[in-house]
Amino acid sequence: MNMVRFIAPVAALVALSACGGEAEDADGKSADAAPPPAQAEPTPSTLDAIPMNFRGGWDSVDAGEFACTTLSDTALTIEPKLLQYYEGAFTPETISQISDDRIESEGFFQYADDRSKESYTLRLSDGGKRLTLSGDGFEPFEFRKCATIREAHLIPSEYEGTWSTYGTCKAAADSLIKIAPTKITWQGKTSNFTKVHYAGPNAIELEDDGQEEPYGIVLDQGGKSGALVGPGHSPIPLTRCGG
Repeated sequence: MNMVRFIAPVAALVALSACGGEAEDADGKSADAAPPPAQAEPTPSTLDAIPMNFRGGWDSVDAGEFACTTLSDTALTIEPKLLQYYEGAFTPETISQISDDRIESEGFFQYADDRSKESYTLRLSDGGKRLTLSGDGFEPFEFRKCATIREAHLIPSEYEGTWSTYGTCKAAADSLIKIAPTKITWQGKTSNFTKVHYAGPNAIELEDDGQEEPYGIVLDQGGKSGALVGPGHSPIPLTRCGG
């Protein structure tokens, strides 16, 4: 067999493969191909006010029973030119919009008599339902959107608990009055206190968003009993059923 007839074509193929085409990686892409151009950072735009989608009421994702009320010490209200905290406020001097869901701001934070220069970044997520506030010198805060920051008032603890207007605590559960720190539940309806103030010894006057007129609670026998009083009706005796 003439080996030259076989060796010559193979050598020619090797030479062609060495000279022609670019090397490819395992995915069939050219190893020498230029990487895609880096995405350019968006150009910030200067704003005169905080955008609408950032405004409104917010509260910490870890807020407890007073969440989204004026009693919450983690509530935040964002206005066009103000971030209002429970005890303090940030007033922007500059506002830069980086994207639809991100702004940066420099300004002053005021707490009591202390005033300090601050830089904040606010970023929205979850379709505008979450807000992350970050800055120099502190861990980011995570907030959730509130329908509103509702005005709330705290009832004194000695009035809290479950009460009966029937003289016995064996009455149907939905007929009992349940008084919590910021709300009252009676006959299956829960109302939020909008005013609480002392009306005398062992007596308070209340207003809630379920009643058209104010009413009062008077305690007796060291808080074991009392009466529900209001305009247009005689006092309704109360018997304490539990704390």
